[in-house]
Amino acid sequence: MTSEGRFWNWFQAHDSALFAVKTGNEPICGELSEELHRVHPTLTFEFGPADSGRREFVLSADGIKDAFPAVLALGRVGFIKIVPADGRRPGQWRPLTQVREAVKARPPH
Repeated sequence: MTSEGRFWNWFQAHDSALFAVKTGNEPICGELSEELHRVHPTLTFEFGPADSGRREFVLSADGIKDAFPAVLALGRVGFIKIVPADGRRPGQWRPLTQVREAVKARPPH
């Protein structure tokens, strides 16, 4: 398994704790940094605020050109949780490539 695949497996196994993060000082944030650094030592992240059962997770190369391929590689094999609009059913993990294809397939408004 690739380092990117291992990262996303870890992320998925800890999604509840990651969603609940209030500050960057929580132990799970340190663990997340360690897991990202196994992919590339300069990767960083941030979380957006929780909103209607969703939360944005942003990966960053932190402006370091050599780290951009690692961010792209994580995006190619990454997974995101699709949360239904009603918020009552549990979300499903979908590969980012499937989500991109679904967005492309939507007719324009």
